[in-house]
Amino acid sequence: MYDDPHDRYSLDPDWHDRLRHLVLVDGRLVDTWTEPIEGTRWEVHARRFDEAQRRAAPPAPPEPPPYERALLWLEDACGGRDAVLALDAAPLDDTDGPGEPEAHDPADRERLAHTTELLDGVAATVLSNALGPARADELGIALRRALRLVWQARPDVVRRPRSPQHLAGTLCWVVGKANGVFGQQGPVRMRDVREALDLGAQLGTDHAVVEDALWGLRPRHRVWFRPSGLPDLVLTGHADLLSSDVRVHLVRIRDQALEAQAAHAA
Repeated sequence: MYDDPHDRYSLDPDWHDRLRHLVLVDGRLVDTWTEPIEGTRWEVHARRFDEAQRRAAPPAPPEPPPYERALLWLEDACGGRDAVLALDAAPLDDTDGPGEPEAHDPADRERLAHTTELLDGVAATVLSNALGPARADELGIALRRALRLVWQARPDVVRRPRSPQHLAGTLCWVVGKANGVFGQQGPVRMRDVREALDLGAQLGTDHAVVEDALWGLRPRHRVWFRPSGLPDLVLTGHADLLSSDVRVHLVRIRDQALEAQAAHAA
């Protein structure tokens, strides 16, 4: 059988050169070429194959309405439907523990303590200067909380970066993106964070690893096409990493989506 790794054979009707000729001499392939199948006596076979393929293909699922896509997006942002329904706009506080996570190994304790100190420094300087003390305090709580969550879920992610500065830089990126403080419209420049952490042009470790550690094994809806009107945020699955001004916006979106859902069901 002739096997051409560069061949592109397809039943797609948009691919016109579907007819391949094989020339055999004494049973051995000596030539092959393709040409459009339209107008040949074999076109009827192509049409029959196309129709069979269309009948066998499952119908595309209907696209969920905008309110449902908004609720799915909120679930990914907050950590499930219950978290969305419980969402409020109260300022973040550190009643769950203001200090660094607990660790038995001295090297781990030192890294966690140093990283916490660096995160507090970024909040007190870069974030406070750009956002004001109140919001910077909330984001400082979110940064420390993110460090604790990652440590509890995946200690290896905390140990992996080359230095506490690299770990702190990545946590700042993830939490900052989750709260909309970076980016073209964001009030904070990541360059200022890098300079505060003495990271130069390099941010830190892979932010996707930190995001995966925050997510754990929970399912994600992954609404890639963000519905209109929703902010461009990194979705961590933790409402308690979001500052109150972000949650004010999300509460408004939730209420509008639930109202639309109820109207549709009526």
